[in-house]
Amino acid sequence: MNASKENIVRVSAAEARLMKGETDYARLDAMTDADIARAVAEDPDAAPLDIDWDKASLVIPPTAKDVITLRLDHDVLEWLRSTGPGYQTRINKVLRAWYEQSARREQAKSERVKLKVPKFKMPKLPTGLEKKPATHRTFAKAVARKTPAKRASR
Repeated sequence: MNASKENIVRVSAAEARLMKGETDYARLDAMTDADIARAVAEDPDAAPLDIDWDKASLVIPPTAKDVITLRLDHDVLEWLRSTGPGYQTRINKVLRAWYEQSARREQAKSERVKLKVPKFKMPKLPTGLEKKPATHRTFAKAVARKTPAKRASR
């Protein structure tokens, strides 16, 4: 341990910024993937690279949990226990999924923009229709009288 303490050099942050690094970046940039693989294979201290990262998963440490008493229906509890060890964790996952879905719904509801819909105006009826009962024929005749000639020809 004393030998490693002899090699420790303490410098301030300002001094560290002024120190020249010993990394040869030009040599590293010139290396190919094959050169790097060969250098790693020849290094006895290098960790093996046989890890299949496709199967890796992100592990998020659990947050602190509260111990509570929860009353469940007997048949529900029996079913949960029958699914094997970790049923309490599964209960927590189900509740978390429900909580997150509810939170997303509330967020979406608060972000909705109210759309202004223009008010619908009833078209003015041609004169003379107010006195007669409105039928399809009388309305069509009145519209035909008020419609320009090129539309009426259709």
